[in-house]
Amino acid sequence: MADATNQEVQFIDDLENATEFQLKHTPSVQITGPIINVSIGLQGLSHPQTEEHFIEYIALLAGNKLVEKIEFDFEQAPVAVFALPDTDETLVVQALCNLHGLFGAYV
Repeated sequence: MADATNQEVQFIDDLENATEFQLKHTPSVQITGPIINVSIGLQGLSHPQTEEHFIEYIALLAGNKLVEKIEFDFEQAPVAVFALPDTDETLVVQALCNLHGLFGAYV
């Protein structure tokens, strides 16, 4: 598993002009009551999960502090469910692609 500690997180700044590459790698976040549901990919696009190219983990952070991280192998769909933490910190979901790095979305 790659170490993402020093990697810059890639966010989509302009969703209207986002590339297919960005859309396939960015976490999709849905909040339902106290639950955060996360899948990878926006606007109907999804990230591949092959042995050569897959999402290694999805993590929830509050500020810069890790709340929870769920790891995947190439045979698993990159979807995660987190409890919505009781915090005033900015929440961010991050996903690590083994080939293309770290992608994020604000909750």
